Amino acid sequence: MENLAPYNKIHKTILPAVLTFIVCLILITLLQDYLLVVGPVVLITIIIGYFIALRSFNQNSNAFYDTSFLYLIDKRGTHKINLAEISSITTTPSGIKIMGFLLYSYTIYYNGDRNNLNSYSFMVSTANSNIEAFEKHMAHCYPNTRIDSF
Repeated sequence: MENLAPYNKIHKTILPAVLTFIVCLILITLLQDYLLVVGPVVLITIIIGYFIALRSFNQNSNAFYDTSFLYLIDKRGTHKINLAEISSITTTPSGIKIMGFLLYSYTIYYNGDRNNLNSYSFMVSTANSNIEAFEKHMAHCYPNTRIDSF
């Protein structure tokens, strides 16, 4: 099995952590005249931010694939998707840069239970070679799958 989204959980957890840091800085600036209140308020903000980031980390899944299935693995278990059920794959620029690498939003649309169209999305950088291998495999084995890549 190849890892399609190796850093998905980390990418989804960065935003709550950064927002918590920014809110703490704003609170410190606003409450600088009230030194006895700053510590507890910042501590409560950090605790709330921690639980939001933890929830985000636990709710997101990582994606793995082999020759015939896509596996979405998260805290609840493994969701197995037949690659033939994937209808399209799209890549769109997110405008987010982490350490100089531009991240893209990568979305896989597939037919789920009762023929409902479901999707799985994650952030990916241009340095992820497994995406290219996955797209080549899909184009070769499942030519009906629409692939919109960057």
